Amino acid sequence: MSRRRFDVIIMGAGIAGASIAYHLVKKGWNNILVIEKECVGCGQTSMSSALIRLHYTEPVIREMAVYSWRFWRDKFNEEVDCSEKVFFETGVGFAGSEEHSESMEEVVKGLRSLNVDCELYEAEDFKANIYRNINIEGLRYVAWEPQSGHGDPQTSVNCFINYVKKNGGLVKEGEAVKKLVPSNGMIDQVVTDKDVYYGEYVVNALGVWTNNVLSTINKTLPIKIGMEQVLQISHKVEEYPPGWGDLVLGFYSRPDGSKRQLIGGLDVEYPDIPPI
Repeated sequence: MSRRRFDVIIMGAGIAGASIAYHLVKKGWNNILVIEKECVGCGQTSMSSALIRLHYTEPVIREMAVYSWRFWRDKFNEEVDCSEKVFFETGVGFAGSEEHSESMEEVVKGLRSLNVDCELYEAEDFKANIYRNINIEGLRYVAWEPQSGHGDPQTSVNCFINYVKKNGGLVKEGEAVKKLVPSNGMIDQVVTDKDVYYGEYVVNALGVWTNNVLSTINKTLPIKIGMEQVLQISHKVEEYPPGWGDLVLGFYSRPDGSKRQLIGGLDVEYPDIPPI
């Protein structure tokens, strides 16, 4: 049984846990432990379509998206010491009807105030000048972000975790957290199916499995588990398609390589099911 005490224990090595671990190490917190029940990035992260776009109506979220987009596009490889490509710039268009025009204009104006290259096109002009392989029936405007795209979630997580390992962090894969043990009102021990670990701070980055662990200390968070189906299709268009969000039909898509497309819904279902 391990008696080592860590400054921080992070439960979960998806994109959230891996990013937290990376940023802690970047700030000098080297005595950290990351625990993952399967393999790094094998849970929810592996199923993410990872569309990196900026069209958000809420200004605070929009600013967060711009900050994140600039990190993935301009800083990730150098700061994380990663030679793998993780950001793919394909451009992303958000299309809407007349009823969406006011909010779309506001988003584009907000993005420009943040020095983002963004343009609001009439749908006919977008088809004529940007991407001809598009059915514009029912569409009035397209908000075009030429420098947006999508990420590679698995590679991103692995790069974060490799940085953590190279700089003194410990990562345990194939080890499931079973319970938390409090002491004097604070979590003191993390018990897995293989060992017991002691930590000054414990971070729960388990996503949909968060309450499975919190329930061991009689706590839960008001988490609703959403389910989104993603369809992968093959296409034969000559011109590489951009990322896309259709506010009229309620779907998004993005390229998956040069001959495939991922398509998902903008509306999330909340079935009464436990996490897989």
